[in-house]
Amino acid sequence: MLCLRGADPLLHSCLEGLFQQDYPSYKVQIVVDHQDDPAWDYVTQFLERNPQKIQYNLSILRDKSTQRSLKCSSILQAINQLDSDCEIVAFIDADAIPESTWLRELVTPLGNPEIGVTSGYRWYLPTDSQHGSLVRHLWNYSATIMMQFLQIPWGGTFALRVETLHESGLISLWENALVEDAPISRSMALRGLRIEHIPSLFLVNRESCDLAGFLQWSQRQSLFVRLYHPKWPRLFALCAVNILLSLIGVVAFYLAVFSQKWMIAMSLVSIQVSETVSLFWMLILIRRNIHQTLEANGEIVGSSSFLYQTRFILAVPLCVVVCSLTTLLTQNLNRIKWREIVYEFEDAWSIRMAEYKPYKGKDDSVDSLASL
Repeated sequence: MLCLRGADPLLHSCLEGLFQQDYPSYKVQIVVDHQDDPAWDYVTQFLERNPQKIQYNLSILRDKSTQRSLKCSSILQAINQLDSDCEIVAFIDADAIPESTWLRELVTPLGNPEIGVTSGYRWYLPTDSQHGSLVRHLWNYSATIMMQFLQIPWGGTFALRVETLHESGLISLWENALVEDAPISRSMALRGLRIEHIPSLFLVNRESCDLAGFLQWSQRQSLFVRLYHPKWPRLFALCAVNILLSLIGVVAFYLAVFSQKWMIAMSLVSIQVSETVSLFWMLILIRRNIHQTLEANGEIVGSSSFLYQTRFILAVPLCVVVCSLTTLLTQNLNRIKWREIVYEFEDAWSIRMAEYKPYKGKDDSVDSLASL
């Protein structure tokens, strides 16, 4: 299932990958938000230029309910269009580029009845050097760990049995939800099923973004956890402690300088440098393991220059502070803008789409690597 609103920068690669899976029997369901959406012309032209042997169904979203997100509405429509003999449903986003083995790797673990959902990972590996792109790349590391710890699948790549889909009550949850992946954790836990993250399914995303775009995007990611995950209070407390310790360190440093306590000031600087360097080396180890997986899958990750490594180190504290702040600011958030649509909410299940309008975006979105 592929739900589209806007023509993502790498939509062509996503479509190519979807129709070239080495899986014996599958069907592609594509739901486009509106006929005036740039994604509609892009997909129809792709299918005209590339006649497919794989079965597919391309449709326009009919029910644009104001009580849930447009993505959840698209998913519900795609589910209603499933063939009666369908056994497994796999979900993918337009910013994910699947290798030919993607579907097979995603589906295989579902042979274990103890596994309710399988999931891959998104790995931002931008080609530019904007601050937003670099910070979002660093965000990968904590997100990968937190997805495992919080048992949250990635909405851009996950799969489950149709039987599980109906028995878990997910369809009912999605009828009033803002996002599809975060509610899955609680639903699977209540039924004693686990979420299996597949180590080989790191899907590279080379899109870019500026720092303002990252702030808006990361706050939305935190919001989904706040609304739908029971462990949100622990995550919020951790971020609050990080910010508090950082503020105490800065205040203590300036007080030491002001009172000419040079040894204390130097000690505080040394502590900060040591923490940053230690965190940097831990990130390097994680990146080495992940990049080895990517290279084994035929992905070109490239080598990092000395300048990039320096910017990487300097961006670590920035990433920690920015991500912690966006998480804290999410606590009282009751309104977001997502792909030109404003959603307001009182709680997780009281969603209101303020006003619907077809996606316009930039005319050159598919010719640019800037994230939508």
